[in-house]
Amino acid sequence: MICAAFSAGSLQAETFDLTVESRASVDLAIYNENLALVNDAYVIRLPAGQSELNFSAVSPLIDSNSAVLHPLPATLSVLGQYFREAMTPETILINSVGQMVSLVRTHPVSGEQTRERARVLSVRGGLILEIDGRYETSLAGRRIVYDTLPSGVLRPTLSIDVDGAVDAQSQLVLSYLTGGLSWQANYIAQLNESRDAVRLRAMASIENHSGVDYGDAKIELIAGSVNRVRNNLIARRTLASAAAMDSESSISPVPLADLYTYSLPLTVHLANASVRQVKLFEARDVPVEHLYMLAGLSNVYYSPNVPDQKLKVDSYIEFANTRDHHLGIPMPAGVVRVYAQNSSQPDSLRFIGEDQAGHTPVGDRVRLKTGKAFDLGGTRKQLAYRRLPVEAPFRQHNEARIQIVLSNAKKMPVTIQVQEIFSGEWMLIDGPKPVESDAHSARWNVLVPAQGEASLDLTVRVKR
Repeated sequence: MICAAFSAGSLQAETFDLTVESRASVDLAIYNENLALVNDAYVIRLPAGQSELNFSAVSPLIDSNSAVLHPLPATLSVLGQYFREAMTPETILINSVGQMVSLVRTHPVSGEQTRERARVLSVRGGLILEIDGRYETSLAGRRIVYDTLPSGVLRPTLSIDVDGAVDAQSQLVLSYLTGGLSWQANYIAQLNESRDAVRLRAMASIENHSGVDYGDAKIELIAGSVNRVRNNLIARRTLASAAAMDSESSISPVPLADLYTYSLPLTVHLANASVRQVKLFEARDVPVEHLYMLAGLSNVYYSPNVPDQKLKVDSYIEFANTRDHHLGIPMPAGVVRVYAQNSSQPDSLRFIGEDQAGHTPVGDRVRLKTGKAFDLGGTRKQLAYRRLPVEAPFRQHNEARIQIVLSNAKKMPVTIQVQEIFSGEWMLIDGPKPVESDAHSARWNVLVPAQGEASLDLTVRVKR
């Protein structure tokens, strides 16, 4: 509903209060990082001359500097705008300094109320009241009752002053950025019985903590990262309730500059302090590889007498985001939860681990750490260590001989990737050539027999 109120004097602007009920439609472009672009559409008949448009359906977390009213016809121009935050108990008290209020006390047994008048003298650093010629600095079990509310608004309001050349009906959209809205992808990866493929389901979890309900909103999810000069939006966290929205069809991403967008096919009621989930896509029979990795520790190369280190082997699954692997779709970042069938109960699933996947373009691979391999282990031993003459500009020059013994209690052979880390220049003096190396690390693939052991012996010189 649009309410018009005429101020005294024919030359003063006409005021239009634009509430949630006045909104013709709303669409949201929601980003991953606590950011959304809100587009509120209104149909307004504006008279010739100046008008003040008061938008009270805006989010309390609005970035008012980002607000724009569009599309403006040639006969309408924007003169200025200002934003007023909603009143709070604190702001009401601050704006009542010098005013008379009532202090009400309720008897804890009889429930009888007594009332006395007081003047608010100061609220800076604490409350000071004048009561019948005496001064108090505490409410002492009383509550304040105000005769009137100070000038202000009960809801945050963005006011825009416009000037129209003619009396005309306009279809206007108020667009602004706000915090409190975000989304993230959540994935379910379900391993098949033979553990060589997964069924991957992607869901978008949309969170609304913006302080506003969005009814019948058209929603577009933006995947990717946008650069911002400064994020001055207030992050407000509240308890969220979950509501599920199921969809059988996948949502195809559409390029937007260097980002991707996912447009939901149906309008959504997005209540404040809620989480809503919607299906993005699903892929079946995605081939996976199981990888095992033993991560290295650099201290064994720089210190003498390092004790033996008992290490566990990390377990991973990996798959390719390609069409020939039943995917080939831009995958937004999110948590992937991995499930496997219980061998004793084929119809029952068991959770085996989760990992964070980054934004994955078509053609890239996704590697997920699921946990520690129970049947695989390793021991790193320092067999020899000696200091070498220091060469400028380095301060330390060492040579270490180490042995990594890998054990496999499984009934099948396993290849374990051994990743060694170096915190300076390094050179392999003796040992097998790594399959991969760079300035700070090297990787060896070691085949460990079923229910057996294998060792990797290395002599390495390091400078730092």
